[in-house]
Amino acid sequence: MSATATTNPIDPKLKTKILDFLATWKTGSLATLTENGAPQSCNIMYVHDQDLNLYFVSGTQSAHSQAVERDPRSAITIYAHVNSALKNHGLQIQGTTRLVSDEEEYKTVLNLYAKKMAQPLVRPIIKQLMKTQPFYAFTPTWIRFCDSRVKFGFKEEHTF
Repeated sequence: MSATATTNPIDPKLKTKILDFLATWKTGSLATLTENGAPQSCNIMYVHDQDLNLYFVSGTQSAHSQAVERDPRSAITIYAHVNSALKNHGLQIQGTTRLVSDEEEYKTVLNLYAKKMAQPLVRPIIKQLMKTQPFYAFTPTWIRFCDSRVKFGFKEEHTF
């Protein structure tokens, strides 16, 4: 799997918070750039690994897949689904996205999906779709964990 840059190791406590948060939620918003440089975003269902890489499935002809082929720079936001400003918390992440082309990595990501999204993968049509659609890997270069439960506006950041 693609490894997050380790030149600047993340604080273990922050990493644990982020991993716990990623495990709790399944959806995020991926932002990419159009051909003329305009921002665009789409919703994704993701899985993650222990290196904080995120993975999602998408057709190669989708606008965001085409965008990362031109320019891999991208961003993802994931937030807790709460309706209180004092309980708002989530992630803002910058990084790069690429098509998963290695067969072993693809199998590993498929297994991550099977564990996290167990219910949908039971359905034969979804199972077949997951075998035929490509996965994309998002590798973070910068991450911010915002948590208004600690204090309004509280945030912790890390650059990899």
